[in-house]
Amino acid sequence: MKREDWERIQQGEFDYHLAKDESRVLELNLPYWRSLLAALPEEVRFGPATRVLDLGCGGCGILLALEQGELVGVDPLMDRYLEKFPFLAARSDIRWVQAAAEELELQERFDVIFSINALDHVYDPARVACQIERLLRPGGHLVLTMNCHNHTWSRAYYAALYRAIDPHHPYQFTPDDVQELFSRLVPVKRRTIDDLWLPHAARYYREVLGRPLEDRRKWLRAAVNPFKWPIGFSKLVLDMPPHPKRAGQRSIYGNYLFVFRAAQG
Repeated sequence: MKREDWERIQQGEFDYHLAKDESRVLELNLPYWRSLLAALPEEVRFGPATRVLDLGCGGCGILLALEQGELVGVDPLMDRYLEKFPFLAARSDIRWVQAAAEELELQERFDVIFSINALDHVYDPARVACQIERLLRPGGHLVLTMNCHNHTWSRAYYAALYRAIDPHHPYQFTPDDVQELFSRLVPVKRRTIDDLWLPHAARYYREVLGRPLEDRRKWLRAAVNPFKWPIGFSKLVLDMPPHPKRAGQRSIYGNYLFVFRAAQG
């Protein structure tokens, strides 16, 4: 990917955050972050001396749900987020760093590294994976979430036409792609987490983004975009009605949690 294309995508990402009501975003994000932390394996622990890095922390990341530890948040748009969301600067215990993950020059190593829905926004995922491996201490954990395709045909369709379908996500992954990218780490956990977000979704979209969950304009834009028709048809056939045995899991793609551990020594 060209650097100028990535910078354009970053601008689109900030425009999305710019629309958020800063007085509501923290209050409505925290319950979800706490549910995600509660879903982590017991071996991922946090304490006063735990060194935690959030790569691609965004404007209201998971570090805000932690009350102890040595906390570092990194994002290429960090200066804009600090201006937009005053509650970030209020957390003096968190060190905020403006940098792209590929260019991060931190030399310390971390016990836990978060990458929350960020890897499909970078301009070189393989380089970011190497950075994460470099920054993890032996025995440390990577906690990564990602919207993943459950089928290779869906991934291939989005990858070929992302500019017309999903311009803010230039890279597309299946769960197996993510595990292959971090093949030098030990896989600990993999599961879908749509069920963790669904209880918060309607209120978040209504009160933070100022629109109902079923945004009519969104559906209208999709209806007039022919590149989205095959995906929309597939969702209609495969996801309606929702499968009773996998509540909250979507068959085309889902939000996945991955936990990896760095080898000891």
